[in-house]
Amino acid sequence: LQVIADDGVYELDDPTDPWRTANAGVTDEVLPPYTPIVRDGDRVQCWGRSHTLAGLLPADITSQGQQLLAKPLALHVQLQGQTSHALDQRDDAFRFKNVAPHRCEYTSESGDDNLRMVADSSIEYDGLIRTDLTLSAERPVTVESLRIEFAFAPDAAIFHHLEARWGAEFFERSPTEPGNVVEYGWNPLVWVGNHDVGLT
Repeated sequence: LQVIADDGVYELDDPTDPWRTANAGVTDEVLPPYTPIVRDGDRVQCWGRSHTLAGLLPADITSQGQQLLAKPLALHVQLQGQTSHALDQRDDAFRFKNVAPHRCEYTSESGDDNLRMVADSSIEYDGLIRTDLTLSAERPVTVESLRIEFAFAPDAAIFHHLEARWGAEFFERSPTEPGNVVEYGWNPLVWVGNHDVGLT
């Protein structure tokens, strides 16, 4: 890849570029003002935020003392010829794999005799949550839809913001009337929150 400018041609895919292999800033140290992760039972706390973990996805999240969710996150799957249903975790499936000051790792699974969903997740000390979902089946199936349902607490969902570097950008008030639905196409970034807290 090249950039042609008035003062010359610049190679952007030069493998000798130092940033490709640089480790500057890569550390397990908890940097201020953040604080180390603390686990208390099924609750994991980091600076300004607390997460209750009990299944494939968080059951409860608070930020700066404010409740973000009205109910636990839910993962819904619809197979061909069937109605959509939520996947519930197995009672003995959730477990913490590693808890360190900078990162907490945990896993859970859900499913039935045919369909199995495994969630491998981590929480960083700055509150970032990553979840990798693996869906498998004992016999061939057709998955018609797979969706995650976020039920936000009304006070924590006053606004919503969508951003796509290559497309439209929205920053609007969230609907408050029951049945008032807003729909958008796929977007790489969605934020819902109020004047003080939110979730991306």
